Amino acid sequence: MELGGCVIFSLQNRPYFSPKVVISYSSFVFSSQNMSASESFLPVSIVKSLRVFVPLFCLFILWASLTSSPGGISIRHADKVMHVGVYGLLAFATSLAWPYVSKLKIGLACLSYGGILEIAQGALSTGRVASFWDFVANGVGAVIALLFVMVINRKLAN
Repeated sequence: MELGGCVIFSLQNRPYFSPKVVISYSSFVFSSQNMSASESFLPVSIVKSLRVFVPLFCLFILWASLTSSPGGISIRHADKVMHVGVYGLLAFATSLAWPYVSKLKIGLACLSYGGILEIAQGALSTGRVASFWDFVANGVGAVIALLFVMVINRKLAN
C-alpha cells in the first residue's frame, strides 16, 4: 500500500502501529525501544527534514518570545490561541520526527521549554512579562497535538 510516497507493506507487524502499543498507557509513557526511525509511516526524507525543522522552530520560538512585541491592534486572548498553535505545532512535529519517543516525554519537553521561556520573558525581556496563562496555553497546545498524533496512529493501525 502506498501512503504519501511511502510504501507500507504491513502495519500490523510493526510494533509502533499496533493499536495496543500506540493507544495504551504504556506507549504514552514509555518509548518504543524496538522501533527505528525508518519504521515511521512517513518517508525518511520527511522525517529527516522534521529533525532539522524542530530545532530551528525552537530557535524561532526563543527569538519571538524574547523580542519586544510590536504594538498594534490587540484582540483579547488572541495570544493564548497563538501559544496553543505554536506549541501544538512543536509537539506535532517533534512526535513525527521522533516517533519512538514517548508522547509524555515530548509533552513534558514542550511544556518545560514553554515554562523556561515564560520565566525568561519576565527576567530578560524589557517589553514582555511572564504569564501563567501563556504557560497553560502552551501545555494545552502540546496535549491537543499529541492526542491528534495518537488518533492518527490508531487510524493507520486499523
